[in-house]
Amino acid sequence: MIMAKHGWVFTLTPDEWTVYKEAMRAIMIRCAREKRTITYSDLAGENPVAFLHPHSFMFASIMRKICAEEYDRGHGQLCALVVSKLTGMPSAGYFRSLSSNDTDPTLDAEARWRQEMADVFAYWEHAHE
Repeated sequence: MIMAKHGWVFTLTPDEWTVYKEAMRAIMIRCAREKRTITYSDLAGENPVAFLHPHSFMFASIMRKICAEEYDRGHGQLCALVVSKLTGMPSAGYFRSLSSNDTDPTLDAEARWRQEMADVFAYWEHAHE
């Protein structure tokens, strides 16, 4: 792993990427079970594998991969739980991804996000994983 003097990681090996992704997913699932959101910076800071800056391309790529995999498994938009400190809502990238999914197009963006959050909370309340 390449570390900068401030402790941020700028690259991960393929094995580290997989371990980081699984740790990130576990944190997000814990939040879902606790029915709460988590900020991008807290999600980055809680990952024990490495610190990826929450605005980095790598961090966003890993989140997109997790979100797509969870959605494809029928677990909902797990990324709906990751929010900005400033707004308490996901970033614009999250909302762009909603347009490509089969959610109700009659809902406004915030209502769609809140519905996705409720779906994720409901799924993980009873999931045994």
